[in-house]
Amino acid sequence: MNGMRASRVWKALKQLVLFAPNVVMLTAALAADKRVPVRMKASLAAAAIYFASPVDLIPDWIPVLGQLDDALLAVVVLDAILNCVDHDIVMEHWRGSPRALAIGGRLAGRLSFFVPRRLKRRVFGSARSG
Repeated sequence: MNGMRASRVWKALKQLVLFAPNVVMLTAALAADKRVPVRMKASLAAAAIYFASPVDLIPDWIPVLGQLDDALLAVVVLDAILNCVDHDIVMEHWRGSPRALAIGGRLAGRLSFFVPRRLKRRVFGSARSG
């Protein structure tokens, strides 16, 4: 029993460590996918530029708060991807476990609750029909 529990914890940690690179790969794949609207691609590119830029809203040298703006933007982008891009397209490009994406998506949805869905759709566009 103890060995099984340790195995589950190890598996969960592995999924967590791989989650960020999988989101980066997902973002890059979506930016290259012709089915993803130009507005979403532009938003993904703007987020990538912001992450790569040394200029932040809150400087990184401020402990915790410096990384908070990057983390919040990542959460909002992931939430927008999951709400504005067709699920089949997302799953086609997702390289991690579907369960990890579902958990990450729920967490992103809860953490980005302060951004109105209407604003997300305006900024990110939508690949969903209807």
